[in-house]
Amino acid sequence: MIVTTNSAPPQPRRRIQLLYVGDATLARECFGSPGASIEVTAALPGIDGLVNPVRDDSQPYDILLVEHGYPGVNALAILGHLRARAIEVPTIVVADWDETLAAHALKLGASDYVVKNRASFRAVYFRVHRLIAHATAIRTRVSERAADREFEELR
Repeated sequence: MIVTTNSAPPQPRRRIQLLYVGDATLARECFGSPGASIEVTAALPGIDGLVNPVRDDSQPYDILLVEHGYPGVNALAILGHLRARAIEVPTIVVADWDETLAAHALKLGASDYVVKNRASFRAVYFRVHRLIAHATAIRTRVSERAADREFEELR
């Protein structure tokens, strides 16, 4: 018996585009190896202390990791800039442990706060994938609600 299906072959998963603001050495060591599911791009803020969360191909990065305390990097200023411009991109703040900084970062919209050391940084890989899945689910629900509203308006 021959069974055929109409399903298309599985598409290769697109690599997560991660922008690391600061020293990306540890990020590349932990999850930026060739063939990995995350592509790491390093950046430093401009003269104004801010970064552009859009890649050269005009597509936004999937996620930002911002290393607070790296020379010229102020995660709180970057989070405030993103919030003021309604740019919604999951952002993880990377820094030494500072409870006050963590609280401020989360209040300004950071998705997570991670202590920068090799042991805790390996978990960032899983946090990135979790945040991307969560953001994708939210975008899907928003799109479905918009489609439902359009359908209701046509009735």
